[in-house]
Amino acid sequence: EGDLVGVKGVLMLLTKGNLKEANEVFDGFVESYETRTPILNFTQFLLLSCERDAYPFFQQLITKYEPSIQRDPQFKTHLDKIAQVFFRVNPSQQNNFLGDMLKSFLGGGAQNTQ
Repeated sequence: EGDLVGVKGVLMLLTKGNLKEANEVFDGFVESYETRTPILNFTQFLLLSCERDAYPFFQQLITKYEPSIQRDPQFKTHLDKIAQVFFRVNPSQQNNFLGDMLKSFLGGGAQNTQ
């Protein structure tokens, strides 16, 4: 369960838009693990998606790692806030994965441009 503590710290920093410190915290605590747990892999990919402004990838990560995310009931709330902060997604847009993917393929992008 120690991995959840570190991940929660990273998620909380990301909800504040602090990507630099989130990366530093992740790098610091992940060194203590000999093997990577699924939630640690998710967190590493999450940081990359925030760095690259990759909302479709963010959505795929949430789908793929859903069992790991469900280990802590607060993670979903944190991820919703991260989507708002990094991808400028309104809460009502966050569940429109298929529509966003279609828009990105058609060149419309997946982000709210308001």
